[in-house]
Amino acid sequence: MYHQFMAEGNYFRRRGDYLQAIEMYDKFLDLDPDSAQGYLYRGICKHNREQFRQAIKDYCDGGYNNRSASMREEFLAQLDAEMSCVGAQIAYG
Repeated sequence: MYHQFMAEGNYFRRRGDYLQAIEMYDKFLDLDPDSAQGYLYRGICKHNREQFRQAIKDYCDGGYNNRSASMREEFLAQLDAEMSCVGAQIAYG
C-alpha cells in the first residue's frame, strides 16, 4: 500500500502540485523512513516551493539515512541528476 503513496507523490510532483506531492511523500516516509527516494522527491518539492531549509534537510536525511557508503553515493548521484533537471526547468521555464 505504501508504494501507492510514492506513486501518487510522483504523479503530483510531475504535475507541479508540490503541496499535494509533499503530503503523499510524508505518508510514504511514515511507512518507509529509510527511503532515500522519498526524501529526494519530497526535497525537490520543497525546493520548488522555496522551502529551501526544509529541502536541504530532506536531501541530507535521504543521503545519510542509508547506512552503506554505496547507497549514499547512489543517492548523491540521483540528487545530482534530479537537480540538473530542476536547474534546466528553471533556466528554460
